[in-house]
Amino acid sequence: MITCPPGYFRLPRASVRKQCENTNFTCPMGKQCLCQPCSKALEVEVHNHPEDKRCRKVEVCKKAAQNEPATFRIRDNLERNLSLTYTYYVTEKDYITATLPPIKGTRGLYEFTLTTHIKGSHMVEITFEGGILIDTSPFLVEVQSVSCGPDMAASEYGECIATVEYVHLPNWFTHLCIWLTIIGVTLAFSLMMWTFTKRRTKLIVAAQPIFLYIICLGCAISFSSIVLSAFDDRNYEVGFLDQMCVVHLWLYGVGFVLSISALSEKTLRVKRLMVDNNGGRSSDISVCPSLCKIAVWVLVEILFLSVWTITSPPRFTRHCVHENIGGDAEFCRSVGRCNDGADRSALLIVFLSAHIAMLCHTLYACYLARHIPQEFAEHKWITAGAVGIIQILILTPLMMKLAWDDPYVCHIIISIHRYHQRRRRHRCHHHHPHLRR
Repeated sequence: MITCPPGYFRLPRASVRKQCENTNFTCPMGKQCLCQPCSKALEVEVHNHPEDKRCRKVEVCKKAAQNEPATFRIRDNLERNLSLTYTYYVTEKDYITATLPPIKGTRGLYEFTLTTHIKGSHMVEITFEGGILIDTSPFLVEVQSVSCGPDMAASEYGECIATVEYVHLPNWFTHLCIWLTIIGVTLAFSLMMWTFTKRRTKLIVAAQPIFLYIICLGCAISFSSIVLSAFDDRNYEVGFLDQMCVVHLWLYGVGFVLSISALSEKTLRVKRLMVDNNGGRSSDISVCPSLCKIAVWVLVEILFLSVWTITSPPRFTRHCVHENIGGDAEFCRSVGRCNDGADRSALLIVFLSAHIAMLCHTLYACYLARHIPQEFAEHKWITAGAVGIIQILILTPLMMKLAWDDPYVCHIIISIHRYHQRRRRHRCHHHHPHLRR
C-alpha cells in the first residue's frame, strides 16, 4: 500500500508505468517497480481534452470556435465518488447547468462537453454535492469566430455564409447586345449601299451622297461599340476587358463625331449653295472644305481620347454593394463594369459637354438653313434628331447614376442609349417621305 505525503496523490497505475518507460528504467525480473507513483496536485483537477492542459482558476482553459465542442475531464484525487454540478454562463442571464456522476467503472473521474455559438469569454463553475466549489473553479472558456474559407464569413450563429456574390451579365443580355450590333451595323451599311445605287437620282444628289456615306460609316462604328457592353470577367481575363473598355470608348466617340460633324457640314454646304450664292455672296461650294472640317472635328476627338487613354484609361473594375448579414460579415454584391479612370467625372463631363456642343452647332446650322426647302436641307429632320440625342446625352448619365448598383439595368441603359442615338441619325436622312419617292 503506497501512502503519499500531504499535498500529493497517487497516480493511476497506467501513468506510473508510463513514467518508468519514459525514464528508460528496466525493472529487474521478479520485482515490481514504481516510478514516482505520487504527484503533487490539487484535490480536484480539471483538464481540457484532448490537449490535457490543466485548468487554473480565473484563467482561459480552452479556446474553441463557435459551435465547436469543448470537452473537459475532472479528476477527484480523493476518489470520493460524489456527483458534480457544472454551470456554464454564456451571457449574464443565460446559463447551462447539469449534474455529473462519475464515469461508469471509475472512481472520481468525470467528463462533460460544452458548446455555444455566442462569442466571448464564458465562465464555468464546478461544485460538489452541497455547493462546495472546487479549487480550480471558476475557469474560462473563450469562444472565437468559426474559421471560414475564402469569400466566407462567420455569422453571429457560427454559420459560414458567403460574403461575396459575383454578379455576371446574363446570357440574354449578351444576345441582346449582339443582335443590336448586327441590326445597327447591317442597317448602316445597307443604307450606304442603297445610297450608292441611287447616287445619280435627283433626290440623292440633292442630299449629297458623300456626307450620307460618312454619316452611315459613323453610325456603323458607334453601333459596333454596343457588343462590347456584353463582355465581363465570367469568360474573359481582366486585362482583355481593360482593352475592350478603351476600344468601347473610342468606337463610340469617333463614330459620334464622324456622323454629327457630317450632318453639320452637309447642312452648312446646302446653305452656302442655295442662300449665300443666291444672295450675291461668294462662297466656296466645293466638298473639300467641308471634308477638311469633318477631319478637324475627328482629329480633335482623337486627341481628346488619346489624352484620356494615356492619363486615366478606362478599366474594368468591380465594386461592392454592401449589406449586413449579422456577426462580423458584410455581404458584398460585386458588380463589374468599365470604370472611366481615376478622373472619370471631370473627363466624362468634358466628353459629354463637347458632344452636346457639337449637337448645338448642328442645330445652329439647321437654323441658318431654315428657309431652304425641306427636300434639300432636311433641317426639320436633323433638328428633331439632334434635340432627341441631346435629351439622351443629358438623361442617360442621370439614369445610370440612379441604377449604378444594378448591372443589368445600367448596361441596358447604355446599350439602348447607343442604339437610339444611331437610329435617330439614320432617320435624319433615310426615313422621310422625300427620299421614298
